[in-house]
Amino acid sequence: MTTWLEATHKYMRLKTAACTVAARLSGCAYLVGSALHAQSRPRDVDVRIVLPDAHFKERYGLTVAEWQWQARICEWSEARWAWYHEQERYGIMIAGACGERTIDLGILPEILWQAVYVQSPHEQWGAWSPSLEIQGVLRKLSSLSPSLEPSLLSESSEGDNEGKKEAY
Repeated sequence: MTTWLEATHKYMRLKTAACTVAARLSGCAYLVGSALHAQSRPRDVDVRIVLPDAHFKERYGLTVAEWQWQARICEWSEARWAWYHEQERYGIMIAGACGERTIDLGILPEILWQAVYVQSPHEQWGAWSPSLEIQGVLRKLSSLSPSLEPSLLSESSEGDNEGKKEAY
């Protein structure tokens, strides 16, 4: 049984737009919430873009602890307001690209994603590391062709290749 989102062209447009924003932010896009399993049209479509903690701090000028503290005390700094407005702007851009009116976009640091969402159902759409993206493609290829050499699926740094078979 397919969900409403899988049955429409909006799914691919939504995924493309979210991955474009994630790439622009050097983040990773995820679909979360009721759109993952809704058989009828959900109230909104929840998309999360997760940034590495250090990149989040560099981009928004707040450590994760400062960001969480401002949320608790309901006193936002200019940096937090800039994060909010950027999140809104990208949410509108994604909504316009896919024709979906109700996009709930969240741009989060990785530690918050791990604490809140990682145990919940989600669908990963794009990765912040090109090597992770290549790994995903190789895994899909290996599922189609079990004879694909397993060493292609393991990450290695330059010094780790001694004694290993080269894969081309």
